[in-house]
Amino acid sequence: MKSEIINLNVDKKDIGLLKFIFEASDGVGLTSTVDVKEGHVILYVPEGQKEDALKVLSSIDYMINSKIF
Repeated sequence: MKSEIINLNVDKKDIGLLKFIFEASDGVGLTSTVDVKEGHVILYVPEGQKEDALKVLSSIDYMINSKIF
C-alpha cells in the first residue's frame, strides 16, 4: 500500500497525544517520531486519506499546536 508523508513540528510534550489520537483514528495515519527534542514527527497517510488526516489535525488544533513543513 502506498502512503503519503506529512512532516509535522509539535511541542515535544504533545507527541504522545498526537500518536494516541491517530492510533484511535482507524487507519487515517500512522505517526513516527523523528526527533523528540525538535518535535519532528512524520505522519504516514494511506493514499487517498490525506484530506481526512488534515481534518483530524485541524480538529485537534486547540489541543496540539502542529505545523506542517
